[in-house]
Formats: sequence, C-alpha cells, structure tokens
Amino acid sequence: MTSQSRSHHLPRQILFFMLIGVIIFAGSGLYTFQQIASRLDAGAASNSQARVTEGLASLQTHVRLFSKDYNNWTDVYAAAWRGDIAFIANNYGITANQGEIFELALMFGGPFKRPISWIENGSRSPGGLIFSAETVASAVLALEAQDQTRPSVDFFAVEGGRAVIVTASYLLPDPDQVVTRETVRASAVTMIGRHLSGRDLAIIEQDAGISDLQITTSPKPGYLSIPLPDVTSSNSLYLSWKAAQPGSALVGQLAPVIAIVSTAFVALAALATWLVCKNARQLILREVEARELARTDALTGLPNRLSFNEAVQHELTNIASEFALVMIDIDRLKQTNDVFGHAVGDCILRNFSENLQLCADPGTFIARLGGDEFCAIVRGSGAAERAQAFLAVLEVRCSKPVKVQGENVHLSFSAGIATHALGEHVEETLRKADLALLRGKSALEERVGVYDINMDLADKSTLLLEQALRGALRNPDEFRVVYQSIMPANGEEVLRVEALARWTNPILGSVGPDQFIRVAEQTGLISELGWIIIDKVLTDLATTQEVCASINVSPLQLMKPDFVSDLLLRLEQAGIATARIQIELTENVMIRNQQAILDRIREIRSVGIKVALDDFGTGFSAISYLTATDFDSIKIDGSLLRSASESQSRKDFFNSVVSLSRAVCGNVVVEGIETSEQAQMAESSGADAFQGYLYGLPAAFNITCGPQLLPNMINKAATKEVTEGFNERLQRETRFQETATVFNLHSLSYPRATSSC
Repeated sequence: MTSQSRSHHLPRQILFFMLIGVIIFAGSGLYTFQQIASRLDAGAASNSQARVTEGLASLQTHVRLFSKDYNNWTDVYAAAWRGDIAFIANNYGITANQGEIFELALMFGGPFKRPISWIENGSRSPGGLIFSAETVASAVLALEAQDQTRPSVDFFAVEGGRAVIVTASYLLPDPDQVVTRETVRASAVTMIGRHLSGRDLAIIEQDAGISDLQITTSPKPGYLSIPLPDVTSSNSLYLSWKAAQPGSALVGQLAPVIAIVSTAFVALAALATWLVCKNARQLILREVEARELARTDALTGLPNRLSFNEAVQHELTNIASEFALVMIDIDRLKQTNDVFGHAVGDCILRNFSENLQLCADPGTFIARLGGDEFCAIVRGSGAAERAQAFLAVLEVRCSKPVKVQGENVHLSFSAGIATHALGEHVEETLRKADLALLRGKSALEERVGVYDINMDLADKSTLLLEQALRGALRNPDEFRVVYQSIMPANGEEVLRVEALARWTNPILGSVGPDQFIRVAEQTGLISELGWIIIDKVLTDLATTQEVCASINVSPLQLMKPDFVSDLLLRLEQAGIATARIQIELTENVMIRNQQAILDRIREIRSVGIKVALDDFGTGFSAISYLTATDFDSIKIDGSLLRSASESQSRKDFFNSVVSLSRAVCGNVVVEGIETSEQAQMAESSGADAFQGYLYGLPAAFNITCGPQLLPNMINKAATKEVTEGFNERLQRETRFQETATVFNLHSLSYPRATSSC
C-alpha cells in the first residue's frame, strides 16, 4: 500500500483506535490505581521486614554483649582449667537460673570432659547437652572458620520447643590479655542464650508498626515471614506477621479523580484526532523521508549500519541464501585527516564509496558502518570467490592517486572475507570477517584476509596462554631467572650479567619469552610479571655485593606513574645500591611517545640507575633519540654482526654503527656472538664489551658456586671441549629446560666498589 492510499485510511484508523483507547483507559483506570496501591503495600511490607530484622539484630546484640563480658573472664577461664565447676556455677549457673541477663548457658570442649549447662529456673548443679548435637557441631565449625582472635557466632536455636537467641564463643582470659590462635582453639566453647519471649515480640511489633507477630515453624500463608538464622542452615523457625496496607485504602479515595481525568482525556483525544487527521498526509510523507534518512549515511549516501543490520537479517530469513561478508577499512585515514584536514578525509570517503559502488555487481549490498569502516554483503553462489574478485577490481581502481583539493592522495585498503555458514549466527560471521580483516591488516603485501579455522586456533592458543599466564602469576615459582655474562673487551672480568626471564608451565611446558611477554603486554599483565622477575633478580643480587645486573623492562611497565619510586623502594628493602642495576630498553620503545620515554629515562638516571639501549640497529634506528638522551650503554643487535660476515659493505656498515654508538655513548656492547670469527669481528670494531653464547649460556644464579665463565674466545682459540659441547648446550638452553648451567663466582674477579658496575 502506498503512502498516498494509506493517508485516506489513516483518519478512520485513528478514530477507531481512539475509541478503543478511551474504552481501554476507562477500564484500566481502576487497574492503574490498584497497581499503585500494590506498590504502596509492597513498600510497607518491605519496611516492616527491615524493622523486624533490625529488632532481631538488636536482641542478638544484647545477648552478644553479655556473652562477651562473661566469656572473656580470667577467673572463670582459670576455674575451667583447674576443674572448679562450683566457681563456674556460682557465676554462670546462678545467672542462668535467675534468667535476668541470660537464661541458658552451655560449656563444652577444652578442659571439660563432658558438656555442662544451666537453664532458667533449673538446678545449680550443671546439666548436660541442651542443644542438638548438630547445632553444637555447626557452631564449632563456624567459630573455627573465623580469623579473629576472639571469634563469636550469633544464631537462633531451639530448646524445649522454644526459640533461643544464642551467641557462641570461646572461654578466654580478660580482653587485655593476649592470646594466640592455638590458645583459642584449645579453649572451651561457651554458648549463652535467652528465649525469644512474647515480650520481645511485642516490642518488635510496636517498633515495626505491625500486628500478630508470632513464631512459626514454616512461612505462614497470608503473612510476611523471615527465617530465624540457624547455625545449621536448616531454618526450622520463622517470624510471621501482618503488615499494614496503606495503598489499598487509597483506591477508594481517588475514584472521583479517575472520572475527572477520564473526561479530560476524552476531550484532549478528540482534539488530537482532529489535528492528526488534518495533517495525516504530511506526516506520512515526512515519515517516509525520515526512514530513508535514518538508514542512509549522510556523508557518502551509502546505507548505514542500521540498514546493514536489516539487510543481514533479511538474508538470514532466506534459508537457501548463500552470502559472504566483506569488512573493509581504508588504510591510514586518520593520518590523512591529521596531515590534510578532515575536509580532504571526507572527499576520500566519498571517492572510496563511489569506487565501491562501481566495482560491485548488482547483487552486492554495500554499507558504511562508520569512520573508515565499510561492509559488503556478496550474495549468491560462490560468494567468497566473487568477493575476492570484487576486491581485486577495487584495488585496481584505488591504485591511481586521487586529486583532492590540489593534493595527490593514494588510497589503499585492508579487507577480510568470511562466508556465512548455514545456521550460523550473524554475529559469528561478523567475528570471522573481523578476524580476517585483522589478518589482512597485519599482512605486508596481501591486504585481503580470507577467514580460515587457523585464525580461530591462533586466537584460542593466545587465550590458552593468557589463562596459563594468569595462573602462573599466582604461583611465581613457575618463573625463573637465568643470567648471561657481559664480557669487557680485555676479557679480564665480567662487567655485569643480563637477567633473562624463563617460564616453565606444568601443562604447557617451557614457553619462550617472546611468547609470554607478548601475551602479557596484550592483556595488561606485563607490570605484574615484570615485578615478579625484578624481585627474583634482586633476591639473587642480595646474596652478594659483587655482581651488577641488567634487567629488561617493558615500556608498558616503564611508563607506569609509580615505576621509579616502586623500584627504589624494592632496592632499598633488598639493600642493593642503585648503581648495580641497569634497565635495558629495546630500541623500538623509542618510537612510542618519544618525549615521554626520554623524560622517564632521565628520571631513572637521575636516581643513579643506569639505562641501556638494547637491540640497536633492528630497524627503528634514529639519530635524534641517541643525541637527546645520555644512555649508559648501547647494545648492538646480533643481526648486524651476523650480516657483517656476508660482504665487505655489510661489515663496513656494522663498524660504522659501532663507531656511531661510541660517539654518543661511552660503552658499546655487541650482542649475539656465537663463533670465534664473530668475536674477532666484534673486537676489531672497537666495541667495549661482548655478549653471546660463545662466552657462556644463560645460567642460574648460585652464590655458593657463582657465575662460571667460559674461556675468553676473543684472544684465545676455543678449546676442543668447549667447541664440541657448545651445540649441545645451546640446544639445551633453547628448550629452556630446568637443568641450567650454574655460574662460578670464585673463578672471577669483580670490582669491589658497589657504587658502579
């Protein structure tokens, strides 16, 4: 039916529904006020329940206070241990017999070989067990579960068919005397109680504004009820009462108001009907226009997210329909906006939208989801292949630069494709397409990802590793630290050792640092993990004053506001001088908020802690940050040393990097030295120190044996034993097995001063 034909029927429809509305309103008036009355009654019931609960709590507090006075009494405590039952009877027995303070007293355990008790109007001679064995056992368990030095438990119990307010606690000396946990557990348990009397119920009734308050064995029909908490959790007794109903009386009083409001409503409804009928045609046309605008992206003219959701739901209603979802992102649109302005970015979005429409076949639905995100629904058989063909055509069109406001802008995009499986929820298909898009974004050349099961397996593997890592953080013993020597060029002594984290999980086995550190950074666990490793290093260093250590720190932990103060506190507690610690930062840290990183490095160095730039030359090198910050040490990445053996030009480049580093820093370390040839090349470059498997595998720290150093391979030929055993030891370290080589401190000479390393 068209909007024009609907406009002729609309006035009669409005009139019809208006009459129905008047009838419904007249009939629902009473129901509405009944609902109001019901809520008022419910509020009164809730209020009375709170008041009754408060009254019970007050009675329990009363019993607890007297119990505290009697059960923390040195004279009675001593009498119990010397077996003076008569003395106890003169205090507990007389009080219980008279019933003025409490009416029941039971003692058992500790020095008592059998339970003793007294009750109101009973004999001075003690009786036996007055509560059920289950109640007594549950009270003991509740006391033992508490951590307080003088624990107590409040509950209700049944004695002689009557409800009793009970407080159970240990019989102990006066509060000013210190008792141990063992003393408490060895003491007798005392249960003091008083009956919940009719007078108590009357007081609660008056305070709560209720009537007919009574004790029942189960919730009473037509009454409000609350259980009397039993230490056995059986809830065998209840308090039941009738609450006031203020809302029910309100309905009769408001009947005249209902009639007046109904009359006014009819008059206003008639006027509204006349106005709506008069303007019905215009309203319908505006509605159609509004529906179109609500489903259209204002910038590009494409369908928006709402329209996309409706299109997907329509596809799902067609069981035989086959379709694929294509998620598309424009690359570097934010950078374009930052450089050229948002006006240029808007032109790019419009241009890209036109390309999408030109490249798509008639069966493809295209929508802009927001920002630089687009999505296409490719319908029909072979949807995945047709989606790839569509993207290939789009890539060709986008390969030509676009002239926008006098600027040549190159467009590129990343995309992910996922085919909808029969019976699959659309959110699952969208998730798969997003996974494929992430794969496309991470690819270096092919910018289109097609979903496959391996993407989910990779995600699940990361999730499994995260779960195991969270468990390991609660059990830090799974982590260990090994150390590798950093040798000076003269080979006479070890300058320092580098601390390396290792993780062996009971289920996953040995996990490489590159894996668990990456997951820790992604999940926000890196700071907690970093402090565990730092604490282990400081524990090792505290055993000697002759070893300095370099510790790798993640930039996420480094930029925590309290990192420096927390590190200083740990050093002070361990008794370790700041000069013995060097923080190592990987070179790619410097590309993240460079100024903030430089400020933090200066703060660290200002307190006497050294800072080394690690992995220099791995691809993010920049001279600016080398000159902006005084690093205490620069470590040349081993990849540059390995490539130096390939050609003379690469060797010259390696020597140039070392020379450049020495120009801005007084200490240059070459990493990754594994052969004597590499050692000779590193020595000839003019580096100050060397590190690598040639000088020793990472090993556990043991002050009794110390770090054991392999012979200096720079100036001496490797012995046959070292050469033959190196590969086997290297494989063993690569597998991160628990059997680590142990260093030997006594075979080395170290500088004695603790102010520097």
